[in-house]
Amino acid sequence: MNPLQTTQTKQVEVRRTLKAALQQVFDAWTRPELVALWWGPEGFTTTITELDLRIGGRFCFEMYSPKGSQSTMAGVYQVVAAPHRLAFTMSEHCMCELPENVQPQRTPTLVVVNFHEVAPQRSEVVIHHTGLNPSFAPLVKQGWPSSLTKLGAVVEHRPPQSEQAKHSGGGQQNLPA
Repeated sequence: MNPLQTTQTKQVEVRRTLKAALQQVFDAWTRPELVALWWGPEGFTTTITELDLRIGGRFCFEMYSPKGSQSTMAGVYQVVAAPHRLAFTMSEHCMCELPENVQPQRTPTLVVVNFHEVAPQRSEVVIHHTGLNPSFAPLVKQGWPSSLTKLGAVVEHRPPQSEQAKHSGGGQQNLPA
């Protein structure tokens, strides 16, 4: 049994197929400037204060609700296997405007994200989030799909790196003489 999951904890699994290449989807999870565009439920904005993408590396995101509340999400990467898998413990969870009947998630949870190519330019993201307290799990079950909708908007409307290089002159800046 997963040490972060006991009989009193819940797990959530969320799947989404996106119209984007596998590497492009993985990059959106691992490049701070892209993570900031989609992390968090609809209406939330996120500032990436730390993203050390390596086993044992920390991440720290500041999330802001539509009403202006702020909360920190932080954790440590356990697995970084580009472009197929990420796993991280989450030691700080979003606590913005929790409903009265929801207990804050005060214990670490484990998030495992698998990325699968299902066809050319089509990738599936599968999230397993374990170790959730029973009252917090329903919020997570709503939050991940909302975040993945935002992720889809980012990766499905953004050309892959190689296409961007073609359109921008191969990465060179055109400076005035």
